Amino acid sequence: MSDYLIELGRKEYVEFSQRIAGSFPKLTFGAFANRDLCNELAYAGKDLFGDVIESMQALLIDPSVGLSAVDIARDDASTDHQNLVIGAAAATAICASLFESRTNPIGQTPFWLHMTPPGVAKASGIDIQYNNTTDVVLHTDWYCSNDEAYVPNRIGLFNLLVSYKRPGNFHWLPFSKWSEFTEFSKNDLLRSDISFELLPQLLVTKDGNSRFGEKYLRTGPIVKDGEAGPIYFLNGRIDRNGRNSTQTVAEFDRLRSALKESYGRFEIAQAERRLIVLNNLTCFHGRDRMEDPIPGAPVQRAFLRFMDDTRVSFGKTQVFHD
Repeated sequence: MSDYLIELGRKEYVEFSQRIAGSFPKLTFGAFANRDLCNELAYAGKDLFGDVIESMQALLIDPSVGLSAVDIARDDASTDHQNLVIGAAAATAICASLFESRTNPIGQTPFWLHMTPPGVAKASGIDIQYNNTTDVVLHTDWYCSNDEAYVPNRIGLFNLLVSYKRPGNFHWLPFSKWSEFTEFSKNDLLRSDISFELLPQLLVTKDGNSRFGEKYLRTGPIVKDGEAGPIYFLNGRIDRNGRNSTQTVAEFDRLRSALKESYGRFEIAQAERRLIVLNNLTCFHGRDRMEDPIPGAPVQRAFLRFMDDTRVSFGKTQVFHD
């Protein structure tokens, strides 16, 4: 087993399930908008998952690691749907002990649900336009609020369903392991205002359908100083249509090449019911494209994204249209 992977056993999972069912017997994904439920999940998680949370926190605060993962068990006596919802509840409980999750404004839940039905990305053209490479693209996560772009301190990713025969790996590179971190962090061009197209995300709406969100144009630096050192907003596609100087674009391309060839990165398999929590302010991350979808599966992948409400601002955004 990986040094960064922890197991949440069936015994603790079943006990957690029974406790939550006692207070909320008809648990659904929509119920996560209930503050009383989220508070109950946080208390139950601290009580039942204390050793798991302590081990995860130790890995997260280690600057040479910055990531921890936990496999959440199943209860064979429960239905698939019950395991999905209770698995999400367990992931929510763990994340609540590691950071304060931002509330999703769409459904008022402490997470974003991303779901990929077969063919939706390809049919929209997004897959072809933005994901036309098999290379792992290292980046940091972001979100937009009130026309401001933010980088959250920590993020959590929980795979509810993975319907691929070859799901590949999740990769991350702690800043402390990147030999060229100091050089690029002091680069004046990367600290100046740069225009980027921020790529749309596949979201699940209130009616349960999947759609791509807005595309945004962000103008701001790639790197700035934070309380504990340089912080990166590395996400999206640099504008090459005149908004940036040729020298700026060249420096960005050099940064991308350096990260692509960097040593010191770690990897862990992408797996169903695996929760990954990452320090987004001290690590880059990326993942392999999942390949060989399982025929007949109604959903190719479904996962929850948790984002820390502690964040760093990185400039203004505006909705962008081609």
